[in-house]
Amino acid sequence: MQIRPLDQFKPLAVALVSALLLAACSESQQSAPAPAAPSVGVVVAETASVPLINELPGRTAPYMVAELRPQVTGIVQKRLFAEGSEVKA
Repeated sequence: MQIRPLDQFKPLAVALVSALLLAACSESQQSAPAPAAPSVGVVVAETASVPLINELPGRTAPYMVAELRPQVTGIVQKRLFAEGSEVKA
């Protein structure tokens, strides 16, 4: 007969649970009176204007780039879009 790893911990678990139940059922001692409230400092809040501008250094990069290439050989005579504007695909 083989002893499984969990079987060897069953008596220990039963003893531990029994001890906890007996400790919970015992009469509790009278609790100590609550300590006095500590003294605290008080600050009066005042209204003030706060600027909502943050100047932060950084760099930006586009998430998508469109390249303009001719489909045939030749010279591009006109660009019918403004650089940096959105175009339909």
